Amino acid sequence: FKPFLPAFVEIVLKQVVATGKAQCADSLACKSMDFLSVIARSVHHAVLQPHVSAILSGIILPNMMLRQVDKERLEDEPDEFMRRELLGSDSDTRRRAASQLVKAIGMHGKEGWSSMVLQAVDQQVKSTDVSAKDASLGLFVAIASKATTPSAGCITVDQQCNPVQFFTSNVLADLQGGESVQPAARCAAIKFILSFRSQLVQAAGAEVLGVLVSQMQSPIRSVHSFALHTAERVLAVKSAEGKSLVTKEILSPHVGQVIQACFQVLNMPVSKENEYALQCVIRAISISPEAAKPLANDLLNGLFSSFKSFLATRKNPIFPFYLFECIAAFLRFVCGNDEAFVQAFAQQFGPVCTTVMNDKVEEVESFAIQILAMLMERWTGTVPDWSAATLTMCLTPAMWEHRALIPTLTRLLGAFAVRAPQHLVQQNLMDRFF
Repeated sequence: FKPFLPAFVEIVLKQVVATGKAQCADSLACKSMDFLSVIARSVHHAVLQPHVSAILSGIILPNMMLRQVDKERLEDEPDEFMRRELLGSDSDTRRRAASQLVKAIGMHGKEGWSSMVLQAVDQQVKSTDVSAKDASLGLFVAIASKATTPSAGCITVDQQCNPVQFFTSNVLADLQGGESVQPAARCAAIKFILSFRSQLVQAAGAEVLGVLVSQMQSPIRSVHSFALHTAERVLAVKSAEGKSLVTKEILSPHVGQVIQACFQVLNMPVSKENEYALQCVIRAISISPEAAKPLANDLLNGLFSSFKSFLATRKNPIFPFYLFECIAAFLRFVCGNDEAFVQAFAQQFGPVCTTVMNDKVEEVESFAIQILAMLMERWTGTVPDWSAATLTMCLTPAMWEHRALIPTLTRLLGAFAVRAPQHLVQQNLMDRFF
């Protein structure tokens, strides 16, 4: 096949250009770019060298740009748009194939290819066309990122690129322009932060958090979901020694704004079951619990409202998992063993969790039992009224027929035995434990 490779490459190049941007030709375009990427990584990479300029202008740039169908997906299918753009389910898209082609050619082209791509970025990044601006950011990410990890984003940067300077000069303004900036431009800017979060947090962690909080307040689901997910990932970045780069000192002045913005999202009609908001709350209160304590009442009311709202709708099957984690984090990091906080929590969640057990709401029954167990483990006063009904249900054989509930029921009964032994004796329940 080697003698035919140059001619075959030229045919593929012409075919990719000829496919245009029609959605029906996506598979062919992606496979063609994947083929070129394989050639660029192989020992036959020299075959592509005479064509690299044409590849950049005629194939990579056009296929990196947002199409009308992408803009419509941002508005009409925000969750699908986010999965494609941020969560890695874009393996079969033109944008991903073009990005991989940039990286593949750079394996052997080195400095000459980087200079060529950066020149194209400079030409596109100042454009008022949102598609061109988005493509320029994608190009910069592709050429600048030499090594990435799921937890930290880009960890090795091309020596010709300075992500922090590029962010300040070309990206930050889109995040400070409010609702006047097009949603697609803001999503692209937030995605840039996600890609270079390790570098940006070290250089300007407080400023990055500030612009993300402002984008959380957008009424557009795609924009505030992008901001929530990116903020959570920014808070999770760790140094090589395993320490969080966003320290308590950096986060504490912003933790109130972050938490309030998350619950504002959960109050929006379009995002009442937005799991990214809960993930962000969990991360914030686990890093800086002391700063979150003044917001304990707001947190409690917000979590209770979300819990009640989910029981009424039950639309997002993923939501209760993160809701329980958020409630557990609240009990552990914010309430602790503070009697006033624990009683306030019990007053709201105790009766509702008991009702969930009684009605056997399958989606959250196990979580409700765990919440009650954590609550009883922290209880110091007289046993609350609702606990009698809870205890009676826990001791019925029907509850133990579900194997998935056995660990949580065991934990709850153990908490009752430790915290309220006199109540068990008075109600003649001890013999039912054995």
